[in-house]
Amino acid sequence: MKNDLREEINNRLVKAIESGSVPWRRPWICGPNAGTPVNIESQKRYRGINTWLVDLTAIERGYLSRWWGTYKQWQERGCQVRKGEVGTRIIKYKFVKQESEENQDNENEAQEDAGYCFLKHFTVFNAEQVDGENIDRWRVTEDQTKYVQEWNDEPLAEAVIEATGAIINVGGQAAYYDPNTDAVSVPIKGRFETAADYYAAIFHELAHWSESRIGFSSDEKLQKRIYGLGELFAEIAGCYVCNDLRIPDRIDNSAAYLEGWLEILKADKQLIFTISKWSNKAADFILGGELEQPIEQANHGELLRTKNAPTGKAAKPKPEGAYLIRSARL
Repeated sequence: MKNDLREEINNRLVKAIESGSVPWRRPWICGPNAGTPVNIESQKRYRGINTWLVDLTAIERGYLSRWWGTYKQWQERGCQVRKGEVGTRIIKYKFVKQESEENQDNENEAQEDAGYCFLKHFTVFNAEQVDGENIDRWRVTEDQTKYVQEWNDEPLAEAVIEATGAIINVGGQAAYYDPNTDAVSVPIKGRFETAADYYAAIFHELAHWSESRIGFSSDEKLQKRIYGLGELFAEIAGCYVCNDLRIPDRIDNSAAYLEGWLEILKADKQLIFTISKWSNKAADFILGGELEQPIEQANHGELLRTKNAPTGKAAKPKPEGAYLIRSARL
């Protein structure tokens, strides 16, 4: 990736945080067409840094829709990008195989794929930049902006938590992950002001629980780069999970909170790309891997389901005041 693109992304991220907007956090849910950004062709969410590229544009321009596509992809759906609209550049690495004469002479021998990677750019547009007869299928309509969710237990979130196989100790005064017992502790639900606060806390701690399982905690070079890296990782990973489960975040805009992330980002401009990669891995691990079905448009009414759920370590004796969450398929 070229340095100028890294610089652009980092500068936009810093600017957003300085203005009080944290792109990996979503303060409300505005209906089925809001949430984690998704491509209209694949109906899958954007990955890695592309998530933030489109999210930053949405923040800067006030877009609510989660749906993005190239000029051609919108045209193929009978829609037209409005004249004068400025697209958002996203990136993709493509691998090109190269077969050498030596490989051809040794067809019977196992050969590693030879080739090279190159960076390809695409320009995408949000549904709010597009007109067409069917465009409301991808937009957040006025009715959806009045969408209100009852914040009792969230069945899908509860199922995801159960499927991790993690040990959850319920009670006490704080939420934390203890690596010595390999267990997450969280206060009883009644101590949280909203269910959203509860799920944000538990998925943050499950991100810490995932560190050794996805290899994050074994990356010594990464851990030495900056103090507090694990907290930024867990913050973003937990938000990714909440976003996919349509759980709204309550944004902490305190000066200390924002200043902490700004110091980290300004200290190392490469760091945000590395954190993005690991946070995605953690979110996928907690959710049980890639979403099995493409994300549906508004009013299709189906809950998202995951593939085989991740498994934790071998089951331990159930501690007093705790419940053991077992592996399952959703």
